Amino acid sequence: MEQNDFGKMLRRLREEAGYKSQTRFAAACGVDNSTIARLERGETKPTPETLKKLAPCLGVPYEELLAAAGYLGRAGERRFSSCRRIPVLGRIRAGVPIMAVENFERELDIPADWRADFALQVESDSMIGVGIHEGDYAVCRQASAPKPGDIVVAVHDIAAGFSEATLKYYSNDPEKGPVLRAANPEYEDIILKNDYRIVGVMVALLKNSPPPYQRYTEYLSTRDYTLKEWDQVIQIASQCGVRPEQVLEIIKMQWQMAQRLFERQEKYRSE
Repeated sequence: MEQNDFGKMLRRLREEAGYKSQTRFAAACGVDNSTIARLERGETKPTPETLKKLAPCLGVPYEELLAAAGYLGRAGERRFSSCRRIPVLGRIRAGVPIMAVENFERELDIPADWRADFALQVESDSMIGVGIHEGDYAVCRQASAPKPGDIVVAVHDIAAGFSEATLKYYSNDPEKGPVLRAANPEYEDIILKNDYRIVGVMVALLKNSPPPYQRYTEYLSTRDYTLKEWDQVIQIASQCGVRPEQVLEIIKMQWQMAQRLFERQEKYRSE
């Protein structure tokens, strides 16, 4: 994308995000107003550091801005002005540290300012609901103590001295305890036991190629099938005169109560 085209895109995204003035937008992002003005006029190319500040305010992924500015192409291409390489995990040896050379399959180029240690190439459709497709690269940092809601890499020990890695959401279920949860209703929760260990948290996503339209239709089909289970609930709520926002508040309140109960139980167990 040419600098002038990037400037037009930036202005459109800024206005769509609700920032009518460059000054207010610059203040929200922590960037000089003159920088925003030059970017929108196409007079300068944004640095990766500037793009990282703009992305949250614009409501778009950092990688999307990197690609639009010409830093990021297809996964593995060296288009960054400043880059470094991280290993891509392959077949994982059981009992060997995750960052051991024996576990590395190849290397991947990423922006130098990304805080990441390794990458995992996605091999299933378990996270399709959040736009993570087979062939994509999940860029991760080493971590063993994730927060609920993090997308994690968990290693499952299998036979023959090897382990397999899976990419899932980490969640604290009030009934099941810590679980790995897919973003696809066709996959059941995985209860975290001794044969699973968390080795990383996803910090970015690199697309290997644009997802085909078939992926979208498959997701819609799965989603529509799952939503049928809610038809009766929606019908009864409507008959009782309960509005959607009221149902949402009730669910939030019940979920918060369940979380507090779970935390108290965990505290008692540890004492």
